[in-house]
Amino acid sequence: MREIYPDLHSIDSVVYIKDGKYFLKSSAVLHLLKDIGKGWRLLYVFILIPEFIRDFFYELIARNRYRIFGKSDSCIIPQEAVMERFFTGQTD
Repeated sequence: MREIYPDLHSIDSVVYIKDGKYFLKSSAVLHLLKDIGKGWRLLYVFILIPEFIRDFFYELIARNRYRIFGKSDSCIIPQEAVMERFFTGQTD
């Protein structure tokens, strides 16, 4: 958990911001899954594993994600209600 926001343009990983705090890599994923709720909340137990170990596996999966999950030729275009939940790095 970190309270001072980093330069978000320099981060090449997932960032989850909640209540003025931000989480990176495996911590971001675990906090996000906890907040989604239902069965996903059970995965939050992995927060007990030291961050450097969790991040090692996070980075391993990230490097091999196309081999593991496949790659699509196109992306979905989210609806406006969903789009406002994403940080794009652009300011109006």
